[in-house]
Amino acid sequence: LRSERRWRPAHTAGRTHASRRRGVTRTGRHGVTTLGEHALTMWTAAILAGGSGRRLGGVDKSALTIGDRTILAHQLSLLTHLTEQILIVTTDPARFAGLPVRVVQDRLPGSGPLGALQTALHEAGGDRLLVTACDMPFLTIRFLTHLLTAGEGADATVPRDARGRHPLCASYATRVSGSVDRALAAGERSVRAVLDGLRVHEVHGEELTAFGDDRLLTNINTPEDYTAARAAWPAGFAVDCAR
Repeated sequence: LRSERRWRPAHTAGRTHASRRRGVTRTGRHGVTTLGEHALTMWTAAILAGGSGRRLGGVDKSALTIGDRTILAHQLSLLTHLTEQILIVTTDPARFAGLPVRVVQDRLPGSGPLGALQTALHEAGGDRLLVTACDMPFLTIRFLTHLLTAGEGADATVPRDARGRHPLCASYATRVSGSVDRALAAGERSVRAVLDGLRVHEVHGEELTAFGDDRLLTNINTPEDYTAARAAWPAGFAVDCAR
């Protein structure tokens, strides 16, 4: 993370932010995508919150505060603009009791992110599932909208940066649930390995940098990551990221 660089979501001029009921309209160098009223029910979003946070001393990463709210509150504020069908997949549903979204038990505790993805795919309504790891504080509506709408016909739309693919911030056709089931039955635990058997649209290069700098796909895995993310959080980002 480079805290000296001011975060600014790309292409902020000339854009329209519609209300939740009307959907989100994005205009940019990669075209125009409009999410209308029908879009709120045609896909599901799932926050994957089953990790143990071992490198953070067992802390619930979704409850970490960056800026003036938790990462979970930030992600929920984004996702409610994109869909009415939001899940939290976790091994400990009691942690999220009282939230106005559906909380589901991981079907295969101990099977890692692939098991959480399987749970989300089976619980999802509609033909597309957007997943986010619960420790990503710099996501934006515009970026998540692109993940949902780019790569028509692909089984998965996955961002890739210098660190590689990010399959826990991606969208999947719900039809891939069978592939995930078979992989888990065969003992596979890697989401990246499953992607090798799917038709994947990668969001990389200019298609990725159109949505922000290298903080966009930041995960919080260590105390150092958390300190750096808090230092990099810019004034006004909570407002800008909702556009």
